Amino acid sequence: MDSNSTLLEESLKKEIQTALVTNILNALEANKITVVEMKEISNYLLDNMVQVKYNSQLLELLESLKGKWPVLEDTYKIYKNKLLVEKEKLVMQRLANLVRKGKIN
Repeated sequence: MDSNSTLLEESLKKEIQTALVTNILNALEANKITVVEMKEISNYLLDNMVQVKYNSQLLELLESLKGKWPVLEDTYKIYKNKLLVEKEKLVMQRLANLVRKGKIN
């Protein structure tokens, strides 16, 4: 894990899981995916989401989902921005700590 990764907050993980499920169901209802594809997506999520512990891992999973199933691109876009903002906050906090400690000007 890179040094700019932060632990994923469980509430954000659940929020994204809910958004993905909603997106999948909406796509199914709109005939954008088949029942078989819905099962494939669901299995992929179940297999991979349990391993996600860091924001960067979640972003990678969302990128993978978007690549495999373009109907999930909107969810990717929304949460990509949210995850990148979290990463920026971490970098700024670390930078501020270095300034306070006098390690950088």
